[in-house]
Amino acid sequence: MNTCKSLFHNEDPGDEAYLTLAIQTVLYNHREHLLQLPDSLSCEPYLQELSAEIVRRAHKFKQVAEAAARRIDMRVYDVKGAQMECITRLETKN
Repeated sequence: MNTCKSLFHNEDPGDEAYLTLAIQTVLYNHREHLLQLPDSLSCEPYLQELSAEIVRRAHKFKQVAEAAARRIDMRVYDVKGAQMECITRLETKN
């Protein structure tokens, strides 16, 4: 999984969660194929396809989470005032 290391080179402990979610998603999406073909896990091209999909999904999950965190941070730091005002303004922007 050298590709994983290149995508997650900073070794953020949170990266494991993205990989776990990606693995679960890919296995779930391919469950029919995996159940129908018991030898599917011995097929090298199929395993490479699954691995590539896992890495792509993990990277995308990380991008989405980071983008959401940036949006939330921008809104929180943009708001001045008491905590209750911050919550009210965040709820009305959505």
